[in-house]
Amino acid sequence: MGLGALGFIIVTQLTAHKSIWAMILGTIVIDLGQSFVFTTMFIASSSGIEMKEQGVASAIINTGQQIGSAVKLSVVMSIVSAVFNTSGLLE
Repeated sequence: MGLGALGFIIVTQLTAHKSIWAMILGTIVIDLGQSFVFTTMFIASSSGIEMKEQGVASAIINTGQQIGSAVKLSVVMSIVSAVFNTSGLLE
């Protein structure tokens, strides 16, 4: 998770005048961090499950991950909207 956090720190340092390589580096570091976390998460969550139930377990894990991401995005955007007092208009 630390590797993913480092990638996000790299990406947050971007400005309009920085090189595209900084964004590419940050994205690669984020992807490496997430690959370690997701692989470990799927192994841990499917251990102890019978072989004939692995498909159902995998579907539940993926559904939880997708719903969690959607809820997280909506909460973060609600907080950003409240903090910056935006009206939702793209002006």
